[in-house]
Amino acid sequence: MKDVFTEIAKTSSIFILTLILMIPILFMESCTPSSVPHISDRRVWRYTSFVKLDIDMSSVPTGCISLPPDTSCTDFTDSMNPVTMSGNGSGMIIRHSREMTFILTAAHVCRDRRNYSMRITTLRGTAEIAIEQRSVLTSVDYYGNTHSTSVFSSDDDNDICIVVTPGIWGNPVPISSIDPEVGDLVYNVASPLGIFEPRMVPIFEGRYVGRDSGNRSYYTIPTGPGSSGSSILNNSGEIVGVIHSAFTDFENIAISSSLDDIRRISRTIESQ
Repeated sequence: MKDVFTEIAKTSSIFILTLILMIPILFMESCTPSSVPHISDRRVWRYTSFVKLDIDMSSVPTGCISLPPDTSCTDFTDSMNPVTMSGNGSGMIIRHSREMTFILTAAHVCRDRRNYSMRITTLRGTAEIAIEQRSVLTSVDYYGNTHSTSVFSSDDDNDICIVVTPGIWGNPVPISSIDPEVGDLVYNVASPLGIFEPRMVPIFEGRYVGRDSGNRSYYTIPTGPGSSGSSILNNSGEIVGVIHSAFTDFENIAISSSLDDIRRISRTIESQ
């Protein structure tokens, strides 16, 4: 038993000595300008371009699609109160033009109006009610300032969108002209679960792992509600993807719109 403790002590001494010897080396490396990766400067610049998109939603009945016999629409809609909800998404500034700031996000984040129906059953029967959901968007910049926001262009099929705010603010982030290669290290700036404070936004790392048959890109990046619309950046600080969905039971895989689709929608800024 004594020999075992002796070996442990020896090993511990070697380990501690190694750490002590490494401290001057690490200190010298950290003080050497050439040892600092060039990406560090870009990364700081990029996360200040993050935008949290606050969404205030209200749903109101607009009419009846079907009714039971001998009833009127108001028999059902008069008892329905407007339903209000709130949520958030993420985005990134990509352009300044015509005294406006343009932000890239996901289409389901920026959808300002949606129509659907719901069934209501009472003692008088079942009615199908038409519902309109309206959303009001507010952009919150990295410093906590709020900006009124409207939808500029949207690609629902590929779940990407551009919203616009009045005035020039923030730093636009360029969109890459080159797709990432499998295994490339990437970065994500997002507000999952609404985690955000002025001058504090989560930054994640992951890897590009390829595309599926639907031309959607996959990344090993943690996600959560609120990550939708957040940009994925390459080592040059350029946008290569926009997160729009994830797996319910495994939220460490982010699914993104393709770079081709992102470049295509970005061209609408100059074409309109």
